[in-house]
Amino acid sequence: MITIRQIRAARALLGWEQRELADRAGISLTSLSRIERSPAHDARMSTMEKIRATLMAAGIAFVNRDDGVTGVLMRPPAGTGTPNGSPSTDEE
Repeated sequence: MITIRQIRAARALLGWEQRELADRAGISLTSLSRIERSPAHDARMSTMEKIRATLMAAGIAFVNRDDGVTGVLMRPPAGTGTPNGSPSTDEE
């Protein structure tokens, strides 16, 4: 299960406002706003899955380790070496 903090962090990495995530996930802005605002909000599993799948399709990877560490990573778009799509300048 993804956390509220992971959703917010993923949106920040992607540069998405709540409206964009809601539209792409096919959920209402009100639902997303409630989920992000209230840790006690009991969101439907189907809604959380839509959010998770949408963010993953956009290149987000979720970290949920057994020791309690959680986070998000942004994978580079297909065919590029960097998350923002510009060529990698790292030399080995």
